[in-house]
Amino acid sequence: MAETLGSLVDKITIIELKIYHMREQAERTDRGPDFRAQCDSKLEVMREQRDDLAAELTALVGDIAAGRVVPKVYRQFKMYNDPQYRSGGAVGANPRGDACVAPAPVAAVPAVTAVPLTVVHVDPERGWRGGQRQTLWLAAELARRGHRSIVAARPGEPLHERARAAGLEVVGAAPFGELDLLAALRLRRVIRRERADIVHAHSGHSVALAALATLGTRARVVVTRRVDFRLRNNPGTRWKYGRAACVVAISRAVADVLRASGLRRPAAVIPDGIDLGRRVTPAAPETLESLGVPRGAPLVVMVAALVGHKDPLNFVAAVDAARRRVPALHALLVGDGYLRPQVESAVAERGLAGVLHVAGYRTDADELLAAASVATLSSREEGMGSVLLDALAFGVPVAATRAGGIPDVIVDGASGLLVPPRDGDALGGAIARILLDPALAARLAAAGRARVRRFSLERMARRYEVIYRRVLAR
Repeated sequence: MAETLGSLVDKITIIELKIYHMREQAERTDRGPDFRAQCDSKLEVMREQRDDLAAELTALVGDIAAGRVVPKVYRQFKMYNDPQYRSGGAVGANPRGDACVAPAPVAAVPAVTAVPLTVVHVDPERGWRGGQRQTLWLAAELARRGHRSIVAARPGEPLHERARAAGLEVVGAAPFGELDLLAALRLRRVIRRERADIVHAHSGHSVALAALATLGTRARVVVTRRVDFRLRNNPGTRWKYGRAACVVAISRAVADVLRASGLRRPAAVIPDGIDLGRRVTPAAPETLESLGVPRGAPLVVMVAALVGHKDPLNFVAAVDAARRRVPALHALLVGDGYLRPQVESAVAERGLAGVLHVAGYRTDADELLAAASVATLSSREEGMGSVLLDALAFGVPVAATRAGGIPDVIVDGASGLLVPPRDGDALGGAIARILLDPALAARLAAAGRARVRRFSLERMARRYEVIYRRVLAR
């Protein structure tokens, strides 16, 4: 639930005081450069928290002006001059029956709280990838914050089943294509029946469905764009994105691509979030052995769909290069996709059979990633690479390409090592460097744990709340 005005102002004030104190600490000359760097990192986080709260305060004030809030007035005591209260009458009588000795009048204290929203999250994609996980996490976090989340997903697919298991309201959305008018009409009935405020399209294929389904309703469309591919230049694309009250990019790279594609309004940037409260136990040695990884072997893990923009063939090349310097290295490629036959052929051609293990889709992907010595992502195009947030949270050092939005997650040389896309030798070199330098690995892991805190689910949900309220206040 959104904060009250008073608590928002209080929190902003407290953070400002902390920023002032941290600046004083950073200016001390008796501490080394490492201390100053730590202070600068903390100051960056504090400023981001302050800016988030200030944005939420601005949105709440807009809600007040638009009449979309519920004012509640509390009184600590009855007014001392209430005749019935003072005389011991039915209203306000005290057990002794004599006049109540009241203190001076206490002014009414207004506590203005924003109205809960009804949000329909639309994601009819098949399978379970990073986008579907983000949809589920956002819907659940908004529900935890007091809003009503309804997930519109394809029946039988993981998102539909997991949302239901999480206790969320779920409706079916199974369009045959982007212009499935019957599916749009069915979703429109849900939107009107449930009096939805926001229809949030979480995937490229859901944008047209949301745009059609909201015609003739009061609901506003919000779109999250997760890939750094240019939009198609055709009337249909311009129409469906033109229906969106706001388009959100998950990274600066995605926002830049949307701008280059001719998006009329600048895209807001809200990074993906991660559940920092998750407790993941690294995969047991027996599990790794069942996949072909010997006990104690240095392990490189990549969790990704085997599709073009993830460039799994670059991962194969990187493992080949890293193994020249670290002969005991083993690698796991966790994921499936249309490029799997080519990947398996490349593994055989490079003589990596028994070294690079293609594990396919696994429900224990988190546990396998947590067991890694190094996590990697070999993408040539990438919206953000939210799997790297998992690696940071698990304390696994990262070597990845700097494709797309990955630099928004990984600070090169600080919380991981980044190399150019399509360069297997460079990626392999970064992997080997981490494996051969335990001190570097420990430093990257510690910095990664600190950095990932700014990608919390709570922060992501709070930012989306601000977007929702802004578009409703227009």
